[in-house]
Amino acid sequence: MIVGKVFSVRVLLISVLWLLQTTNYVSTTKIECIPLKLCPMAMKLIKTKPYAPETIEFLRYSHCGFDGHDAKVWCTIFLYCKTPDSRNGICKNIKECDSFIKYVENVDTQDPVVRKYLKEYQCSTNQDPHVKICCPDEGKYNDIFTSNDVHERFSNYFPDPSLGECGKQNSDNKIVGGTETYLDEFPWLALLKYVNGNKIRYSCAGSLIHEQYVLTAAHCVDPQIIKQKELGKLQNVILGEYDTRNETDCIYQKFGSDCADPPQVFTPKDYIIHPNYDSSSMLNDIAIIRLDRKAKFSDYVQPICLPPKNLKLQGNESFTISGWGRTESEDRSPVKRKAIVRNTNKKRCDANNGRRGISDRQICVGQGDGVDSCYGDSGGPLMLETQTKNNSYATFVVGLVSYGYGRLCGNFPGVYTYLPAYLEWIEQQLR
Repeated sequence: MIVGKVFSVRVLLISVLWLLQTTNYVSTTKIECIPLKLCPMAMKLIKTKPYAPETIEFLRYSHCGFDGHDAKVWCTIFLYCKTPDSRNGICKNIKECDSFIKYVENVDTQDPVVRKYLKEYQCSTNQDPHVKICCPDEGKYNDIFTSNDVHERFSNYFPDPSLGECGKQNSDNKIVGGTETYLDEFPWLALLKYVNGNKIRYSCAGSLIHEQYVLTAAHCVDPQIIKQKELGKLQNVILGEYDTRNETDCIYQKFGSDCADPPQVFTPKDYIIHPNYDSSSMLNDIAIIRLDRKAKFSDYVQPICLPPKNLKLQGNESFTISGWGRTESEDRSPVKRKAIVRNTNKKRCDANNGRRGISDRQICVGQGDGVDSCYGDSGGPLMLETQTKNNSYATFVVGLVSYGYGRLCGNFPGVYTYLPAYLEWIEQQLR
């Protein structure tokens, strides 16, 4: 009996300690011996920290038998919980929660922000036979609850690749050695417009990562760099652009024409440069631009996905780059172009960087075979199409064009800011 009591106390302590570190559930709980796959806290541990000591210890001491071939664990079941808007609730079958059903009736469930918000109510695992949600206090239900309310409170969520909220484009189809894109390719690509007197320059690019935020290189908004290059002022961020010579972009084909929506033109409200950005070494060459209003998503304007924090590159990846930078024949391409570049050993960039080398927050890309990003492509995305959690495919931004070597683009690999190293910083800026 004493051994059993010590065992139970240890299981409870492990459960509570893990709970305090990883969840917002509160108050009343109960412990049950249930199949591992039905235990939310265990599945979250396995998913987020599969080889961590606390995960191994939890599974070792919470094992309580088998259900057929499925292992069972002592699982802390949370009865009381907190909703995403911090109200008290009870974890129950979704069909038993009238207030949640009313929520769904009043909002646009196709809206990405709304869908992500509603998903936050779930308090069961995907393997649970019944979907359970944190049902809010029935007495405090607000009859007037709309999609606008959700956007006001929760619009800082990043698009979710597994829900198809980013990295999608309808097309099948400054880039040296590249080709022109189709109208709706890379709908997240942003063009930065600088004005100095009567002179207009398109000297950088960026990526839409959220309905109101664009990711770019720090040197694209660095006042000293802008002054040195006599760019003047960053006046606009343009989304949905294709050909800078036209107000409306069309492609004429044998059986008719295909025209894009007019570009969406924004004023940069403010920008945030990484606090450890160094213009001399180009380390931490990353910045976020906040637009003066939210972008309207369409076939021509969509966000790109941020990469997972644990992204592991194999070293033989083929990436896509796109922009309006210098080409073989023009100082700036008026038309959006694209090219494929391959991952390369960082030693090739180290050889050009001298003692400094490139850091683990940078990535060396390109073979020096004439295909490269170039002047005017800075801040643009290094893109990788890869599989998501639900086995679909999406495009992720894994790097930002930072700098290259020599006066001729394409003769050497280029250096890109490596995005996975900055995800926490990016998320902090949008809170």
